Amino acid sequence: MNKLSFNLIVSGFLALALAALLAGYFSVHQLAIPADAAMRLSCGVQIADGARPYLDFLDNSSPFALYLASLPALVSKIVFVHPVSIFNFMVLLLTLGSLLLVIKCGRGPSPRLILLQFCLPAIVLSVALFQFYFLNHFGQEGVLFFLLFLPYLTQRYLSLSGLHRHKQRWVPLLIGFLAALALLLNPIFPLALIAVEFTCLFSLGEISGLKLKSRYFTAELSACLLSLLVLCLGLFALVPSVVLEYLGPISHINQLTFEYFNEDLSYV
Repeated sequence: MNKLSFNLIVSGFLALALAALLAGYFSVHQLAIPADAAMRLSCGVQIADGARPYLDFLDNSSPFALYLASLPALVSKIVFVHPVSIFNFMVLLLTLGSLLLVIKCGRGPSPRLILLQFCLPAIVLSVALFQFYFLNHFGQEGVLFFLLFLPYLTQRYLSLSGLHRHKQRWVPLLIGFLAALALLLNPIFPLALIAVEFTCLFSLGEISGLKLKSRYFTAELSACLLSLLVLCLGLFALVPSVVLEYLGPISHINQLTFEYFNEDLSYV
């Protein structure tokens, strides 16, 4: 076993240890949840009971964030466990899944993967410290965005380095889909994708058609853009009244909020 393979094992162990520590914490504090996440979850409970966002109750969150918040409520109805416990467990699984995807991106015999493999334990440890430092924000939009978008950033780095080819083609497709979910959580978050893609484009140096095809327009970017399109069109087809209400008065409320506080822009 070489040192880099050992780094992969250590990274996986750290990811599992983080999941175990979080599971232990939330098994003791079963109803611990931040205020913002609790508000989204309460909206999700109402959606699970048949309510429509913005029409039957008022919240200025993205419709995707509200409908995703209904998943713990729906699961709670099936397994008869409190929705807060289900919510925390889902975020815990997302944390573990995000780290395992990053680790999977670093697997391979290519010498050009050495830098990522060398940094993997530090990346996992940094995510662990991030989660514990922001434990009072566990499951809020910013934390969910970070967890969903981290594998995409890793995969984009590999694509630009010419290392984007996976034996399992579902990996970059899943990474792109998760990135799309992250971007739809908040109307400000798509600015992160624009910033990342402009950085990726300029990092190619001399741009040519071959470079764009082989290193830029790769599977994870295509999956992300296609998922954004399908999810937006699907939501409009299923609940057009909700989408129109969000694009109308709710968007105006958000605009006024950003102008007054201007916190989300600085965060991104």
